[in-house]
Amino acid sequence: MKKLMAALLVAGLFGAVALAGCAAGGEAKNESCEVTRIVLVSTGGDVNTLDAYVFEPEPSLTHVSLAPDTDLSHVGEESPWPEEAELSRERLSISEADWQGLVDVVDKVDFMDLPEVIKVSDLVLDTPSYYINVKTTEGSHESGGYAAGFGSDEPNERFDKLHEALNDVIAKGTWKA
Repeated sequence: MKKLMAALLVAGLFGAVALAGCAAGGEAKNESCEVTRIVLVSTGGDVNTLDAYVFEPEPSLTHVSLAPDTDLSHVGEESPWPEEAELSRERLSISEADWQGLVDVVDKVDFMDLPEVIKVSDLVLDTPSYYINVKTTEGSHESGGYAAGFGSDEPNERFDKLHEALNDVIAKGTWKA
């Protein structure tokens, strides 16, 4: 539970404060609106981990993770975030084409109109919880949940398309020294 709380705080830390997208009706394509950050957070599954991938238009990708053996007994309401020494950070180099491809997928799946909580009615065990937060010049939107993207309904399929695109860019990225 504390890892889940930390995962939600990671997403909040990277811009999950605003509630709306670029325009009413989820039209992310707007002359005055551009995607400024995409954050993928995964936690749990069969290993107690927390990973956050922060994609930015420089283009860059930062991976922040919390080791499975980290003692989180000190994490609570007074100190809701793990100590900096408990986190590992790595930077990846990604291409401008990859960044633009992610922005295109955000538009294609109409991410800003996905529900905040993606529910899975199928029986899925030992899967991570996934959350994606898209920040734009006009706000941000977060969507995800336990086994988000694993279901066969339309919101899960849309979420999964963006999740797959993010993972493809992570796999292609070049780790910076």
